[in-house]
Amino acid sequence: MIKNTGTQKRALAALNIILILLLAYIVFEIYTGNRKFGEEVAAARARQADMARLEEDVALKNRQIEDLEEFNLHATAIIPADKESTASDFLALYGEFVTRSGVKSSGLQSAGAPEGEGELLRFRNRAEVTGSFESIVKFLNAIESSGRLFKIDGFAIKSVKPEARRKLPPQRHCVVTFSTYAFK
Repeated sequence: MIKNTGTQKRALAALNIILILLLAYIVFEIYTGNRKFGEEVAAARARQADMARLEEDVALKNRQIEDLEEFNLHATAIIPADKESTASDFLALYGEFVTRSGVKSSGLQSAGAPEGEGELLRFRNRAEVTGSFESIVKFLNAIESSGRLFKIDGFAIKSVKPEARRKLPPQRHCVVTFSTYAFK
C-alpha cells in the first residue's frame, strides 16, 4: 500500500473528476441524441401529415376528374365531338321531330357550308313542313327542347293553298332555318 494519503486523496479526487466528466459527457450525448431523435420524429410526423394532405388532394383531384368526365359525356351529347356523328345523329333527330309533332316534311337541306364559331362548327339547315298550327308549334318545340344544342334562326308560317283549306284542322306551311353545332 501507498502510505502517502495526500497522494491517494489527490488521485481519488482526480479519478472522481474524470468519472464525473465522463458521466457528464455520456449524459450530454444521450440528451443531444434524444433531441436529434425528437427532431427526426417531429420531421417524420410533419412528412406524414404532408402525405395525408397530399392523399386528400389526390382524392379530390380524382373526384374532379370523374366529374369532368361525366360533364364531358353530357357535353358531347349536347354538342357532338365530330361532324360525321353530327350529320347522322341529326337526321335521326329530325325524323323524331317530324314523327312526334305530326307534321309532314317536304324538305330538309343544308343552308350552307359549316362555319367556325370559336371551338364550334355551326351547321345551318332549312326545313319545310306542313301541318296544323299546333303540330308546327310542337315541331319547333321539339327542336328547341331536344337534348342537343339547336338554335332556331328563323321561321315563317303561311296558310296553304285555298283548295287544301278544307282539311280540318287548317293546314299551314312552315319554313324554318336552324343551326346545330359540333366541336371542331
